[in-house]
Amino acid sequence: MKKNISLSIPKIGNEVTVIFGKNDKPLGNVLYLEDGLVSESTIGFLTEFSLTPNFQEYKSITGFLKIVKEHMLFRISGEIEFEPLLECVRSLTEFRSKLSAQINCFYTPQSAQEKSISNTFKGSNSKNEQDEWEIGLEDLETYYYNGNILIFDEMIIDSLYCAIPELPLCRENCLGLCSECGEELNLTDINGKLRTVNHKKNCSNFNKLN
Repeated sequence: MKKNISLSIPKIGNEVTVIFGKNDKPLGNVLYLEDGLVSESTIGFLTEFSLTPNFQEYKSITGFLKIVKEHMLFRISGEIEFEPLLECVRSLTEFRSKLSAQINCFYTPQSAQEKSISNTFKGSNSKNEQDEWEIGLEDLETYYYNGNILIFDEMIIDSLYCAIPELPLCRENCLGLCSECGEELNLTDINGKLRTVNHKKNCSNFNKLN
């Protein structure tokens, strides 16, 4: 297992797109991550949501990262589509949900972290001086790099966690659990197949369905 998901700055040039999984995004200067999102840093997240390579859903993880050099900064935009295993907050049913994590951030030199938050950086991806812009660190989703390598693990994990709903529901109209005996009240499972609601005998709802 690789230590981290990273890319050396010389490989980026002025712009590069990093692809993993099957992806139909427009191609230009493209690099492929053959090992996908597995690293020593990401394996905890992948294990938590049953997305490790021994699960079929791991193969469905797709995405791209567009990296653009802007002076000493690197602007990263992209998208990761994944299907984590979640637990419904009402019925406690486990289910898979197709989610999309949007990525939009900057990587700045580690030395920038030591400077005042009010400092600004100038960047430009154009020879036209009118296209130059200034940004303040407080305005960005910012990560830092040392030397000539960008390490993406923290950024990827942050983006995936942000895409996961705080209160997952197996369906919008989930009926949850019986407040007395804890039996699931949904009349169908998550695949739409009819199921029987079996209240316990000491539940006041037992005779209503039997």
